[in-house]
Amino acid sequence: MRSAPWNTATSTNNVDDIVVADSEAKNREAALADAIRKASNTSGQVRKLIVNDVSVGDGREVKVGDTATVHYIGMVRDGAEFDNSYKKGQPLSFKVGAGEVIAGWEQGIIGMKEGGKRILIVPPEMGYGNAVVDPIPANATLLFSIELLSIE
Repeated sequence: MRSAPWNTATSTNNVDDIVVADSEAKNREAALADAIRKASNTSGQVRKLIVNDVSVGDGREVKVGDTATVHYIGMVRDGAEFDNSYKKGQPLSFKVGAGEVIAGWEQGIIGMKEGGKRILIVPPEMGYGNAVVDPIPANATLLFSIELLSIE
């Protein structure tokens, strides 16, 4: 089985597909809930990438072409964890923009700074789409907690 962040869905480069949660909000959960509402369709399915900085790093900023090294935790929308690089003891390195990871990661990591932590809520179209990647069901909304360790 391939690790969860590997690309199987179609990439999108439309900035209208991204909703940024208010990182300065006093109630982070309320800010994320508001972002989820804005990014969801009338049936409640998330249709846009949601980006929320938990902490902004003080290092360089990620751009297309960089190699990013991250630790991450991946969960489905109900909170069930499906992948965790911390538990594996092995961070993931990938070239941004090369299609090595899902579209939600490709877009969601741009602008992140070294040392920062970010939450990504990835709609199915920017994740695995209708593919089943055990234990991830088809058309799953994915949640990732990402820590950017370094940029090369």
